[in-house]
Amino acid sequence: MQTWLKTIPVAMLVMLSGCGGPSAPSSTEVSEAWSPETPPGATVGAGYMTIRNGTGTDDVVTAMESPVAGSVEAHTMTMDDGMMRMRKVENLEVPAGGTVVLKPGEMHLMLIDLKHPLVAGARYPLTLTFKVAGKVQADVEVRGSGAPTGDHSGHQP
Repeated sequence: MQTWLKTIPVAMLVMLSGCGGPSAPSSTEVSEAWSPETPPGATVGAGYMTIRNGTGTDDVVTAMESPVAGSVEAHTMTMDDGMMRMRKVENLEVPAGGTVVLKPGEMHLMLIDLKHPLVAGARYPLTLTFKVAGKVQADVEVRGSGAPTGDHSGHQP
């Protein structure tokens, strides 16, 4: 057998070793999602969670929805001249490989025009749509009044 023919299988193995196929894609995950219960007649509620971007690309939430509310928005709370102010966040950015934590008194979700009160022990679905990751479903737990809430039940958007 010619010497150059013996090198063909070795060369093919070398070329294919870098072609192990696509690696398993990392995903964007929502965890620890919860909302405080709301009093009867409340028209707004709040939501908190951890969003982890397991991809190698910066991402942004482009839409949020839940069947329990007319609309869902991200809000941030800041101190402005001694007053706590809440502002809508137009672009909820989640950096590549990063984590964003939504928690009471800071960045959080507002559930606007609640269709019914959020009752402790219940769960509801929440869909976050990301520019890169697409739709990510979260199962949100409603916690009772003993849980820290950062209550927004009196807030009017």
